[in-house]
Amino acid sequence: DRDTKFVRERFGVEPEKLVDLFALAGDSSLHIPGAPGVGLRTATKLLDDYGDLESVLAAVGEIPGSRGRKIQDAKEAVMLAQRLVTLRSDINVGANLSQFRLSAK
Repeated sequence: DRDTKFVRERFGVEPEKLVDLFALAGDSSLHIPGAPGVGLRTATKLLDDYGDLESVLAAVGEIPGSRGRKIQDAKEAVMLAQRLVTLRSDINVGANLSQFRLSAK
């Protein structure tokens, strides 16, 4: 579909990997830091190489250079970022969105 194609072209990952991408790379507009030295391009490559965020974190010892160490040092922040960028769908807010619609009166 069109949205899936847009996400692939814009971010280089499947839509279901966006949360992992932003957890690794962060999102400056939301003040979510991610792992130091990991931008969108690097996060995309890591997800391509290892599959998902959990696998990237499990393989930090295999990631060459200081990048693996930096991700390991930021592991807690990355996991927090993952929780922050995940959209929750299991929360009952006690209202229906239709109650918030404006009517033209």
